[in-house]
Amino acid sequence: MKRVILLSAAVMLSALPVPEASGGPLSVRLSVGGLFRYTWWKPPWTNGVRFTAPRTDFLASVPYRIGRYDTSPAPLAGFSVKAEFLKTWYFSSTLLFGQYRSRSASAGPSFPAAVSRLSCNRDIKQYDFDAHLGYQVNRYFGAYLCLKTRAYDFTEGINDAVATGTGSLVYKASAKGEHIDVGPGFGISVTVPMPKYDNICISFSCAGLVLATSSSYVFDYQYEVRNGAFAMPAGQFDKESFYSWCGQGTLALGYTLEPVGISFMLGGRYEVLYYRHRRLTKGFLDYGGAYDHSYGITFMMAYAVTLTGPDPVKL
Repeated sequence: MKRVILLSAAVMLSALPVPEASGGPLSVRLSVGGLFRYTWWKPPWTNGVRFTAPRTDFLASVPYRIGRYDTSPAPLAGFSVKAEFLKTWYFSSTLLFGQYRSRSASAGPSFPAAVSRLSCNRDIKQYDFDAHLGYQVNRYFGAYLCLKTRAYDFTEGINDAVATGTGSLVYKASAKGEHIDVGPGFGISVTVPMPKYDNICISFSCAGLVLATSSSYVFDYQYEVRNGAFAMPAGQFDKESFYSWCGQGTLALGYTLEPVGISFMLGGRYEVLYYRHRRLTKGFLDYGGAYDHSYGITFMMAYAVTLTGPDPVKL
Protein backbone atom coordinates (compact mmCIF):
# COMPACT_ATOMS: atom_id res chain seq x y z
CA MET A 1 0.00 0.00 0.00
CA LYS A 2 2.97 2.35 -0.42
CA ARG A 3 1.27 4.00 -3.39
CA VAL A 4 -1.73 4.88 -1.23
CA ILE A 5 0.47 6.56 1.38
CA LEU A 6 2.41 8.45 -1.30
CA LEU A 7 -0.81 9.56 -2.99
CA SER A 8 -2.26 10.78 0.29
CA ALA A 9 0.91 12.71 1.14
CA ALA A 10 1.04 14.29 -2.31
CA VAL A 11 -2.59 15.44 -2.13
CA MET A 12 -2.09 16.90 1.34
CA LEU A 13 1.02 18.83 0.34
CA SER A 14 -0.38 20.10 -2.95
CA ALA A 15 -3.64 21.28 -1.39
CA LEU A 16 -2.20 23.11 1.63
CA PRO A 17 -3.15 26.76 1.29
CA VAL A 18 -0.78 29.60 0.50
CA PRO A 19 -2.37 32.84 1.73
CA GLU A 20 -2.28 35.83 -0.56
CA ALA A 21 -1.86 39.49 0.29
CA SER A 22 -5.20 40.93 1.37
CA GLY A 23 -4.38 44.32 2.81
CA GLY A 24 -3.76 42.96 6.31
CA PRO A 25 -1.58 40.52 8.23
CA LEU A 26 -1.42 37.07 6.69
CA SER A 27 -2.80 34.39 9.00
CA VAL A 28 -3.58 30.69 8.88
CA ARG A 29 -5.21 28.71 11.68
CA LEU A 30 -3.62 25.27 11.63
CA SER A 31 -4.86 22.29 13.65
CA VAL A 32 -3.38 18.81 13.92
CA GLY A 33 -4.92 15.96 15.86
CA GLY A 34 -5.42 12.28 16.43
CA LEU A 35 -8.46 10.45 15.06
CA PHE A 36 -10.07 7.21 16.23
CA ARG A 37 -13.02 5.47 14.56
CA TYR A 38 -14.71 2.22 15.57
CA THR A 39 -16.34 0.87 12.41
CA TRP A 40 -18.84 -1.78 11.39
CA TRP A 41 -18.17 -2.80 7.78
CA LYS A 42 -20.31 -4.81 5.36
CA PRO A 43 -18.25 -5.28 2.16
CA PRO A 44 -19.68 -6.75 -1.08
CA TRP A 45 -18.88 -10.34 -0.11
CA THR A 46 -20.85 -10.24 3.18
CA ASN A 47 -23.94 -11.90 1.66
CA GLY A 48 -21.90 -15.02 0.92
CA VAL A 49 -22.47 -15.01 -2.84
CA ARG A 50 -19.27 -15.61 -4.77
CA PHE A 51 -17.84 -17.50 -7.74
CA THR A 52 -16.19 -20.90 -7.55
CA ALA A 53 -12.59 -21.32 -8.64
CA PRO A 54 -12.14 -23.63 -11.64
CA ARG A 55 -11.29 -27.18 -10.61
CA THR A 56 -9.93 -30.16 -12.44
CA ASP A 57 -13.41 -31.58 -13.11
CA PHE A 58 -15.12 -28.26 -13.94
CA LEU A 59 -13.04 -25.54 -15.54
CA ALA A 60 -15.63 -22.70 -15.42
CA SER A 61 -16.36 -20.25 -12.62
CA VAL A 62 -19.98 -20.34 -11.49
CA PRO A 63 -21.82 -18.43 -8.73
CA TYR A 64 -22.63 -20.20 -5.49
CA ARG A 65 -23.45 -19.32 -1.88
CA ILE A 66 -21.22 -20.07 1.08
CA GLY A 67 -23.51 -18.69 3.81
CA ARG A 68 -22.87 -15.47 5.71
CA TYR A 69 -19.36 -14.06 5.25
CA ASP A 70 -19.35 -11.51 8.07
CA THR A 71 -16.66 -8.96 8.79
CA SER A 72 -15.98 -8.24 12.46
CA PRO A 73 -16.11 -4.59 13.57
CA ALA A 74 -12.70 -3.04 14.12
CA PRO A 75 -10.99 0.18 15.25
CA LEU A 76 -9.25 2.50 12.81
CA ALA A 77 -6.71 5.07 13.98
CA GLY A 78 -4.86 7.91 12.31
CA PHE A 79 -4.51 11.68 12.18
CA SER A 80 -6.23 14.79 10.86
CA VAL A 81 -4.92 18.11 9.55
CA LYS A 82 -6.94 21.29 8.97
CA ALA A 83 -5.93 24.75 7.76
CA GLU A 84 -8.30 27.74 7.79
CA PHE A 85 -7.28 30.69 5.63
CA LEU A 86 -8.63 33.86 3.98
CA LYS A 87 -11.34 33.91 6.70
CA THR A 88 -13.83 31.72 4.81
CA TRP A 89 -11.73 28.93 3.24
CA TYR A 90 -10.38 25.73 4.72
CA PHE A 91 -8.53 22.56 3.74
CA SER A 92 -8.77 19.39 5.83
CA SER A 93 -7.59 15.84 5.44
CA THR A 94 -7.68 12.60 7.42
CA LEU A 95 -5.77 9.34 7.08
CA LEU A 96 -6.85 6.18 8.92
CA PHE A 97 -5.54 2.62 9.12
CA GLY A 98 -7.23 -0.49 10.48
CA GLN A 99 -7.36 -4.29 10.29
CA TYR A 100 -10.48 -6.43 9.81
CA ARG A 101 -11.26 -10.13 9.74
CA SER A 102 -13.95 -11.84 7.67
CA ARG A 103 -15.13 -15.33 8.56
CA SER A 104 -17.72 -17.37 6.67
CA ALA A 105 -20.32 -19.74 7.99
CA SER A 106 -20.10 -23.36 6.89
CA ALA A 107 -22.24 -24.24 3.89
CA GLY A 108 -23.62 -27.32 5.65
CA PRO A 109 -25.57 -30.12 3.90
CA SER A 110 -26.12 -29.70 0.17
CA PHE A 111 -27.94 -31.54 -2.58
CA PRO A 112 -27.63 -34.35 -3.41
CA ALA A 113 -26.91 -36.07 -0.08
CA ALA A 114 -23.56 -34.36 0.53
CA VAL A 115 -22.12 -32.85 3.71
CA SER A 116 -19.88 -29.82 3.09
CA ARG A 117 -17.56 -28.11 5.57
CA LEU A 118 -16.65 -25.18 3.36
CA SER A 119 -15.11 -22.20 5.18
CA CYS A 120 -13.42 -19.01 4.00
CA ASN A 121 -11.55 -16.37 5.94
CA ARG A 122 -9.93 -13.05 5.06
CA ASP A 123 -7.39 -11.01 7.01
CA ILE A 124 -7.70 -7.44 5.76
CA LYS A 125 -5.61 -4.27 6.08
CA GLN A 126 -7.40 -1.06 5.15
CA TYR A 127 -6.30 2.54 4.51
CA ASP A 128 -8.82 5.37 4.31
CA PHE A 129 -7.92 8.91 3.15
CA ASP A 130 -10.26 11.90 2.78
CA ALA A 131 -9.44 15.48 1.74
CA HIS A 132 -11.79 18.49 1.71
CA LEU A 133 -11.35 21.95 0.23
CA GLY A 134 -14.22 24.03 1.57
CA TYR A 135 -15.81 27.46 1.63
CA GLN A 136 -17.78 28.67 4.64
CA VAL A 137 -20.69 30.72 3.28
CA ASN A 138 -21.58 32.00 6.76
CA ARG A 139 -21.49 30.81 10.34
CA TYR A 140 -23.98 28.05 9.62
CA PHE A 141 -23.54 26.79 6.06
CA GLY A 142 -20.61 25.65 3.96
CA ALA A 143 -19.78 23.70 0.80
CA TYR A 144 -16.74 21.65 -0.11
CA LEU A 145 -15.01 19.63 -2.80
CA CYS A 146 -13.73 16.29 -1.61
CA LEU A 147 -11.37 13.55 -2.68
CA LYS A 148 -11.59 10.02 -1.29
CA THR A 149 -9.07 7.20 -1.48
CA ARG A 150 -9.82 3.89 0.20
CA ALA A 151 -7.59 0.87 -0.29
CA TYR A 152 -7.36 -2.54 1.29
CA ASP A 153 -5.50 -5.78 0.73
CA PHE A 154 -6.21 -9.21 2.14
CA THR A 155 -5.10 -12.82 2.30
CA GLU A 156 -7.89 -15.37 1.92
CA GLY A 157 -7.83 -18.99 3.01
CA ILE A 158 -10.37 -21.50 1.65
CA ASN A 159 -11.02 -24.97 3.04
CA ASP A 160 -13.67 -27.39 1.78
CA ALA A 161 -14.33 -30.94 2.89
CA VAL A 162 -17.19 -32.75 1.12
CA ALA A 163 -18.38 -36.26 1.92
CA THR A 164 -20.94 -38.06 -0.25
CA GLY A 165 -22.13 -41.61 -0.71
CA THR A 166 -19.73 -42.00 -3.64
CA GLY A 167 -16.54 -40.48 -2.29
CA SER A 168 -14.86 -37.49 -0.67
CA LEU A 169 -13.17 -34.25 -1.64
CA VAL A 170 -10.75 -32.04 0.28
CA TYR A 171 -10.02 -28.67 -1.34
CA LYS A 172 -7.61 -26.04 -0.01
CA ALA A 173 -6.54 -22.71 -1.47
CA SER A 174 -4.88 -19.44 -0.53
CA ALA A 175 -5.23 -16.16 -2.44
CA LYS A 176 -4.23 -12.52 -2.18
CA GLY A 177 -6.41 -9.58 -3.13
CA GLU A 178 -5.99 -5.83 -3.52
CA HIS A 179 -8.69 -3.19 -3.88
CA ILE A 180 -8.64 0.59 -4.30
CA ASP A 181 -11.43 3.19 -4.64
CA VAL A 182 -10.52 6.75 -5.59
CA GLY A 183 -12.52 9.70 -6.86
CA PRO A 184 -13.88 13.23 -6.33
CA GLY A 185 -17.14 14.52 -4.92
CA PHE A 186 -19.10 17.50 -3.62
CA GLY A 187 -20.64 18.09 -0.21
CA ILE A 188 -22.43 20.55 2.04
CA SER A 189 -22.04 21.22 5.76
CA VAL A 190 -24.26 22.70 8.45
CA THR A 191 -23.00 24.00 11.81
CA VAL A 192 -25.39 24.81 14.66
CA PRO A 193 -23.88 26.61 17.69
CA MET A 194 -25.45 25.82 21.03
CA PRO A 195 -27.29 28.77 22.60
CA LYS A 196 -25.25 30.46 25.37
CA TYR A 197 -22.30 28.11 24.67
CA ASP A 198 -20.18 29.43 21.81
CA ASN A 199 -17.58 26.73 22.34
CA ILE A 200 -20.06 23.89 21.74
CA CYS A 201 -21.65 23.12 18.36
CA ILE A 202 -23.43 20.41 16.41
CA SER A 203 -22.28 19.81 12.85
CA PHE A 204 -23.70 17.80 9.97
CA SER A 205 -22.22 17.12 6.54
CA CYS A 206 -23.11 14.96 3.56
CA ALA A 207 -21.41 14.36 0.22
CA GLY A 208 -21.82 12.44 -3.03
CA LEU A 209 -18.85 11.02 -4.92
CA VAL A 210 -18.06 9.13 -8.10
CA LEU A 211 -15.27 6.59 -7.63
CA ALA A 212 -13.11 4.55 -9.96
CA THR A 213 -12.22 1.11 -8.62
CA SER A 214 -9.60 -1.49 -9.35
CA SER A 215 -9.62 -4.90 -7.68
CA SER A 216 -7.42 -7.95 -8.10
CA TYR A 217 -7.53 -11.54 -6.86
CA VAL A 218 -4.70 -14.01 -7.46
CA PHE A 219 -4.25 -17.53 -6.05
CA ASP A 220 -1.05 -18.41 -4.21
CA TYR A 221 -1.94 -22.08 -4.42
CA GLN A 222 -4.85 -24.49 -4.93
CA TYR A 223 -5.01 -28.24 -4.55
CA GLU A 224 -7.60 -30.93 -4.03
CA VAL A 225 -7.61 -34.52 -2.89
CA ARG A 226 -10.48 -36.41 -4.50
CA ASN A 227 -10.99 -40.01 -3.32
CA GLY A 228 -7.30 -40.20 -2.46
CA ALA A 229 -6.03 -38.72 -5.76
CA PHE A 230 -4.08 -35.44 -5.57
CA ALA A 231 -4.63 -32.73 -8.21
CA MET A 232 -3.78 -29.05 -8.83
CA PRO A 233 -6.86 -27.11 -10.00
CA ALA A 234 -6.64 -24.51 -12.75
CA GLY A 235 -7.39 -20.83 -12.38
CA GLN A 236 -5.43 -17.63 -11.95
CA PHE A 237 -7.32 -14.34 -11.82
CA ASP A 238 -6.14 -10.79 -12.29
CA LYS A 239 -7.61 -7.28 -12.15
CA GLU A 240 -11.20 -6.21 -12.59
CA SER A 241 -12.40 -2.62 -13.00
CA PHE A 242 -15.53 -0.96 -11.63
CA TYR A 243 -17.01 2.44 -11.04
CA SER A 244 -19.24 3.30 -8.12
CA TRP A 245 -21.49 5.93 -6.62
CA CYS A 246 -20.68 6.82 -3.03
CA GLY A 247 -22.63 8.67 -0.35
CA GLN A 248 -21.26 9.92 2.97
CA GLY A 249 -22.92 11.44 6.01
CA THR A 250 -21.57 12.60 9.40
CA LEU A 251 -23.16 14.03 12.54
CA ALA A 252 -20.91 15.28 15.34
CA LEU A 253 -20.78 17.24 18.57
CA GLY A 254 -17.76 19.54 18.96
CA TYR A 255 -16.27 21.27 22.00
CA THR A 256 -13.41 23.78 21.97
CA LEU A 257 -11.19 24.99 24.80
CA GLU A 258 -10.25 28.32 23.26
CA PRO A 259 -7.64 29.42 25.84
CA VAL A 260 -5.45 26.39 25.09
CA GLY A 261 -6.49 25.77 21.47
CA ILE A 262 -7.67 22.19 22.06
CA SER A 263 -10.86 20.85 20.50
CA PHE A 264 -12.77 17.58 20.84
CA MET A 265 -15.24 15.94 18.49
CA LEU A 266 -17.52 12.95 19.00
CA GLY A 267 -19.84 11.77 16.26
CA GLY A 268 -21.13 9.14 13.88
CA ARG A 269 -20.39 8.47 10.23
CA TYR A 270 -22.12 6.42 7.54
CA GLU A 271 -20.87 5.61 4.04
CA VAL A 272 -22.32 3.50 1.23
CA LEU A 273 -20.90 2.52 -2.18
CA TYR A 274 -22.75 0.94 -5.08
CA TYR A 275 -20.51 -0.87 -7.58
CA ARG A 276 -21.00 -1.18 -11.32
CA HIS A 277 -18.79 -3.21 -13.67
CA ARG A 278 -17.09 -1.37 -16.50
CA ARG A 279 -18.11 -4.18 -18.85
CA LEU A 280 -21.32 -6.14 -19.39
CA THR A 281 -20.16 -9.48 -18.00
CA LYS A 282 -19.46 -10.03 -14.32
CA GLY A 283 -16.01 -11.14 -13.25
CA PHE A 284 -14.78 -13.60 -10.68
CA LEU A 285 -15.23 -11.17 -7.76
CA ASP A 286 -18.88 -10.50 -8.64
CA TYR A 287 -18.97 -6.97 -7.15
CA GLY A 288 -21.16 -5.54 -9.93
CA GLY A 289 -24.54 -4.50 -8.51
CA ALA A 290 -23.32 -5.01 -4.93
CA TYR A 291 -23.24 -2.54 -2.02
CA ASP A 292 -20.50 -1.67 0.45
CA HIS A 293 -21.71 -0.26 3.78
CA SER A 294 -19.68 1.13 6.67
CA TYR A 295 -20.77 3.04 9.75
CA GLY A 296 -19.06 3.90 12.98
CA ILE A 297 -18.34 6.15 15.95
CA THR A 298 -15.59 8.76 15.57
CA PHE A 299 -13.59 10.58 18.23
CA MET A 300 -11.02 13.28 17.51
CA MET A 301 -8.82 15.52 19.62
CA ALA A 302 -6.88 18.31 17.92
CA TYR A 303 -4.60 21.19 18.84
CA ALA A 304 -4.89 24.47 16.91
CA VAL A 305 -2.56 27.43 16.55
CA THR A 306 -2.87 30.64 14.55
CA LEU A 307 0.16 31.55 12.46
CA THR A 308 0.34 35.25 11.60
CA GLY A 309 2.77 36.75 9.13
CA PRO A 310 3.80 40.35 8.39
CA ASP A 311 1.38 42.85 6.91
CA PRO A 312 2.20 42.88 3.16
CA VAL A 313 0.98 46.50 2.87
CA LYS A 314 3.64 47.71 5.28
CA LEU A 315 6.49 45.77 3.64
